Amino acid sequence: MVRTNIVTRILEIAGDRLATQEDVWAAMDAYRAEHPAPPENHATRLARIVTDSQNVHTREISEQHNKNMMILLATPVQENQPTIAIIRTVWAKMYRSIDPRIYDDMQSWYDKEDCRVAGDRLYRRTLDHLVARILLIEGKGTKRELFKRLQQECAESYNLCCDGHLNRLTNVMAGFDDAFEQEMPKGLILQTKMAEIAKITDVEERFKAATALFAELKVGHEEAGPWLDAISE
Repeated sequence: MVRTNIVTRILEIAGDRLATQEDVWAAMDAYRAEHPAPPENHATRLARIVTDSQNVHTREISEQHNKNMMILLATPVQENQPTIAIIRTVWAKMYRSIDPRIYDDMQSWYDKEDCRVAGDRLYRRTLDHLVARILLIEGKGTKRELFKRLQQECAESYNLCCDGHLNRLTNVMAGFDDAFEQEMPKGLILQTKMAEIAKITDVEERFKAATALFAELKVGHEEAGPWLDAISE
């Protein structure tokens, strides 16, 4: 429901033009102003950082993903757009062959009624709007690269969960359309969160929080070493 309300606001702000990142921020600011979140103290914030068990699902990546998703869903789609057929036709011209499992996976998710909540058909809607956005791009070369990126993201999302599939779809436009944010590097996420963890006064709790963060981001022992040294001072 929240996503629907914000997408509606984005459409109202954008009017007849394509939605931009600024439109998303304006819509989200308006929504937050009307529906303020309860205050969160520092301890609660740190606890939420380290107990967030999802991977694509860290707060920073989720916010970026949601903004990109809202821009996509605000992109107009022509009635009865044959999304899967368009993709198959373009890929057939670009590649000699494609692993049929990629097509099967894409079709399977496209047909699913449920993704995040019952009846949301969110994968279908996202893919429909993504293809519509690509078709609006001027320049055959750029369109070709976007369909190539789509193929790569679909291949890498094979066997992932719903959010994994959606995250891959919202990544497609990043770097090609200024309205979309690039995926946040793991190093930047690590730097941001470790700065907050360093503020924990209890040494044992500080190291527990850091260890949980390393597990979440799949940080190896060698990479984790310097970070642990930094917070032990």
